[in-house]
Amino acid sequence: MESYERGQDHVLYANFLTLEGKEASSVVDPKITIRHVDSNNIVVTDVNSVAMSFAVETMYYYRWSVPSDADLVEYTCEYSATVDGEYAEANETLRIIDSSSGTPGTLYTSKN
Repeated sequence: MESYERGQDHVLYANFLTLEGKEASSVVDPKITIRHVDSNNIVVTDVNSVAMSFAVETMYYYRWSVPSDADLVEYTCEYSATVDGEYAEANETLRIIDSSSGTPGTLYTSKN
C-alpha cells in the first residue's frame, strides 16, 4: 500500500489491459473515483468518476491534489474504462499521511 501526504499533489496511474493481461487496442472513457470511510463510519466520495488523462499506450493518469485537511485514513481508488469493448474495473488502496510528520495518522475501520 502506498502512502501519500496530505496537502500535496500526487499522480495516480492506471494501465488498462485485456483479461489476458495484454495491451488493449481500445481504451474508452477511463475514469477514477476515490472514496474513504470517515471516523463516523460514513463513506465519503472525494473524487467522483472523473476523467483520467492519457499518458502512453494503455496507461492513464490522474493528478490528485490531496486536501491539507484530508482524513488520515485509507482511501480506495477505483479505476474504470471500456477496454476492447468490455467494461473493466480495478481497485487499489492507499493511505494518507500527515505531511508534517511523515507518519500515518489514526486509522479508522468500518463496522460492516
